[in-house]
Amino acid sequence: MGKNENEKRLNVSVRFTKNEHEHLRKCVEEAGFRTINGYIRKMALNGYIIKLDLKPILEPVKLMRNIASSINQISMRVNSTGNIYAEDVAELKGKYDSLSKSVAEILAYISRLEE
Repeated sequence: MGKNENEKRLNVSVRFTKNEHEHLRKCVEEAGFRTINGYIRKMALNGYIIKLDLKPILEPVKLMRNIASSINQISMRVNSTGNIYAEDVAELKGKYDSLSKSVAEILAYISRLEE
């Protein structure tokens, strides 16, 4: 639905209360738009804008870093001693299982956004 050279945009007027306008400005800013017109046009033509709260992703990222650190420590020990311990493998598996569960929860949350 791009604007071609011969196509002129028509004006549409929308009126807001002062509180609604202030809320609209915040929405525009949070969505990363430069203008209210661009934001309203996007909302009107596409029906919705998704602004994700990425806080739930912090825990899986923390788990990934922790797993990477554990793998590094285990590999250093294996390289120096030639031994790998069942406890290390079990701990790593537990962290991986937690990470998998967190990622599954995030994917389930994202899939609900599409409905």
